Amino acid sequence: MFISTLLMFRFLLASLGCMAAGLVVWAMTAACRRYLPQVAAQRSIWLLGQVTIVATFLAFLLPHGERLRLLPPIELPETMLSAPAAPGHAAVPSPADAVATGSTAPTDYRAWLTFGAEAWLSLYLLGLAYTTGRVLQAHRTLNGLAATGEHLILTSRHQGLDAAAPPPELTIIEVDAPISPMLFGWFRPRLLLPRHLRSFEPLQQQMIVEHELTHLRRHDLQWMSAGVVLQTVLWFNPFMRLLRDNLAWAQELGCDRDVLRNRPPSQRKAYAAALVAQLRLQPHPVKAALAFGGVSARTVAARIGLIREPAALPRSAWAR
Repeated sequence: MFISTLLMFRFLLASLGCMAAGLVVWAMTAACRRYLPQVAAQRSIWLLGQVTIVATFLAFLLPHGERLRLLPPIELPETMLSAPAAPGHAAVPSPADAVATGSTAPTDYRAWLTFGAEAWLSLYLLGLAYTTGRVLQAHRTLNGLAATGEHLILTSRHQGLDAAAPPPELTIIEVDAPISPMLFGWFRPRLLLPRHLRSFEPLQQQMIVEHELTHLRRHDLQWMSAGVVLQTVLWFNPFMRLLRDNLAWAQELGCDRDVLRNRPPSQRKAYAAALVAQLRLQPHPVKAALAFGGVSARTVAARIGLIREPAALPRSAWAR
């Protein structure tokens, strides 16, 4: 059997193995989210789940030595191989007869298996190209949107930036589009602020901007980028998407916790109202950026519940 065929078989087995690993990882993390919310609210558990699935995929692809076999090879002594047939027993058919009678079924089986492995490899490469293209297209869209906006310099007046202290390397751009305030850019971070944000209350604007700057301080862009890359590599595994969605949820929850720490209930209510108002203004979330309202309605409802009940917020040190 050719080496290329063996590699395709191993790739097919690795794909099936990472699907099984994804099922196990998702069951464990889903149980954590239901019964151990303090653990599920940590972003590391969701990224670690993705890394575990990718590691399983790579473990199947790597060549295995003899020491990695689950069962030792069975070796028969030469006396058993060359012993003549006992009298009264039927004669053993010759090798030529065995090949003639039993070669058709294994040949057909191997042919179908080879065809399936080749088809899956072709489908994977097409899906990988399509998924990579979508990620690049999303970044091109964000870059094009940023190019149409207005750069906010220190002399510009924006109530959301009055109490903020953005780092000098951060570029702040105001755009006239129904989007959520968002942070994007893997290597050159940029903050997009929609023009309708000026219609919010000054305190709400400041907390929203602080939310995005907290993403920057927590290095959430790097965490999100790692999740996007891992999901792109295993685009066919639905559990990778579920884990990345929960990673985004944990990131947003962590920023909410930092922004609302030691704030009175009135400011918490204003923050929750701003989140709901932003969800109504934006048409759909953007997956390639860290947006203030860039999550589903179900996730927003969970965030609002935790915003209103500060006692339910997770204890990061205990969870770690």
